[in-house]
Amino acid sequence: MSRPDRFIRASWNLVFGIWNLELRAWNLELQTHSRRMRYKPIIIILINLILIGIFICNHTLAQTPPVGYKFIKTNINRIENDSLYLKDFYQKLYRLKTTHQGVVQIVHIGDSHIQADGLSGIVRQNMQQYFGNAGRGLVFPYRVAKTNGPDGLKSSSNVEWVASRNVYIQDSIPIGICGITIQTQQPNASISETVRNTSTLDYAFNNVTLFYQQGDQFNYFEVFDSSGNANFSLKRACLPNIASYYSPIPVNSININAITTDSTVKKTARLYGLFLQNDSAGVVYNMVGINGAEYRHYLASTYFTEQLSFLEPDLIIISLGTNEAINARFNPDDFYYYIKQTIDAIQIKSPNAKFILTTPPDAYRWRRGKLYKVLNIPKATATMIRFCKENNIAYWDLNAVMGGLGSRIFWARAGLSSHDYIHFNAKGYQLQGKLLYDALIYNYEKYTR
Repeated sequence: MSRPDRFIRASWNLVFGIWNLELRAWNLELQTHSRRMRYKPIIIILINLILIGIFICNHTLAQTPPVGYKFIKTNINRIENDSLYLKDFYQKLYRLKTTHQGVVQIVHIGDSHIQADGLSGIVRQNMQQYFGNAGRGLVFPYRVAKTNGPDGLKSSSNVEWVASRNVYIQDSIPIGICGITIQTQQPNASISETVRNTSTLDYAFNNVTLFYQQGDQFNYFEVFDSSGNANFSLKRACLPNIASYYSPIPVNSININAITTDSTVKKTARLYGLFLQNDSAGVVYNMVGINGAEYRHYLASTYFTEQLSFLEPDLIIISLGTNEAINARFNPDDFYYYIKQTIDAIQIKSPNAKFILTTPPDAYRWRRGKLYKVLNIPKATATMIRFCKENNIAYWDLNAVMGGLGSRIFWARAGLSSHDYIHFNAKGYQLQGKLLYDALIYNYEKYTR
C-alpha cells in the first residue's frame, strides 16, 4: 500500500474512532439530559462528514495532476538511477542552501526543444528562486545569427555576421561552447547584448567571459557597458580563446567591440558565446540548444568540450534523441555509440561533472494529411535508459511521465503541443520545465532527509 493510501485509511479510522467515542458520550448524557441533547447527534454527524470530505479532498489533490492534465504520470516523475551517482551534486546544493555560499553550475544541452529556453528557462527560474541567483550564465546573440533564442535575451549588431551551427558538420567554421558560431570581416564590428530581468530575478551581471577565436588573423574583443557608466577591464585570459572581464558596477546590457590594431590588414572577428555571472552565491543554469542537433553534432564540435570545461559544471542535463528518432534510418546501436562517445568526451575535460539524460518526448509525423506515431521514439527511449543503467548514469524519463506512446494526442487536445506534433508550444514547454524541476527537487529533498 502506498504512503498516501495508508494516510487516508488512518484518517478514516481516526474520524470513525472519534465519532464512536462521541456517540457513546452522547448516549451517556442522553440518559440525564434527554430533551436538551436531542440535536447533538446530528451536529456530530455533520462535523465528521465535513472532516471526511476534507481528508478525501486532500488525498485526491495530492494524487492527481492539475485539472485537464490527467494523462501526465506525476506518480513516476522522478530522477532515476541517482541514489549514489548524484550524491555529490545534491550535497553541493545542500551546502549552498544551508550556508548561502558557493556556486552550483548546471548546463542543459539539447536540440530545438531547448534552444528557445522554454523548458530550461522554467527550471532555471525555479532553481534560482530556491537556491539563489548567481547569474544568467551562457548566452548568445541569436538574433545576430538570424535564429530564434530565449525571450529574455536581445541582441543587435552594426554589421552582418555569418553564422554556422553544429548540425552542419561539413562547414569549415569551428563550433564552440554554444553550438553556434558567428564571424565577420567587416571593420568596426560591434554587438549589443541585453539580458532582461524576470518579475522575480535580477540578471544584472559584472563578470563577462568571452569565448572567441584568438590569433594573428583574428580581431580581439573589448567589452563596454552600453550606458557608458562602466568599462569592463580584462580580468584574466584563461584557456585558449577565452578571456574574462570584470566591472565593479553590475549592468544588464553590454557592447562587444571587435578591435584591430592594423586597419590595412583584413582580419576576422569570430565569436563562440558569452558567459554572464554576478558576485552572488547561487545556481547558474546554463542553456545550450541547437535546432536539429543530435549527440554526434556536439561530439564533432571543435571547441565544445574544451570551452565547456571552463564552467566547471557540477551537473550536465542532456535532452537529445528526438532528431535521431525521427530519422527513418534510426539504429539503436549507433544511437548508443554516440551517447557514450559524447559523454566520454565531456568527462575527459570535465571529470567532476555528473549527468542526467532525459528521454525524448512522444511525437507524431504528418504523412499525406494523416498523423502517424514515431515508433522510433520508444526505441530511442529504451536505448537511452539501457545506456544509463549500464553506465550508472541518472536519467529522467520524460517520455513515460508525459504518458508514453500516443500521449502526444492528449497534449495536443490540452493545447500543449505545436501543430507539427514534434515540438510543443510555450505552455507545453513550461509544463515540462515544471515537471523536471519537481523531479529534481523531489530527489534532492529525498537525499537531504
